[in-house]
Amino acid sequence: MARPFAYKKLHQHNNPYMAHHMTTMTSSHMYAIKYQGEYVIICTEPDFPEYNEKGQPTSPRKYKRPFFNTYKPAKTQCDRLNQLFNTDEYQVVKI
Repeated sequence: MARPFAYKKLHQHNNPYMAHHMTTMTSSHMYAIKYQGEYVIICTEPDFPEYNEKGQPTSPRKYKRPFFNTYKPAKTQCDRLNQLFNTDEYQVVKI
């Protein structure tokens, strides 16, 4: 969900050959998830990957957002990780 109140627009680029435009935004603070003092990056990958003729996976890893602009989505993701791995060591930190 977009949170326009939390971001400040920096730049915008319109490409006439694409249906979308690129916008860069900034925020005065961000939230991240840490586990035992290290930042967490979450990715998903298939259990049985398929490879092409060059030996590269056809469905590579998909990364989830590592930083959050507001506390609530960061806390929600942190709670999911704690529940999934049956621990309480995942913590939200303000950057």
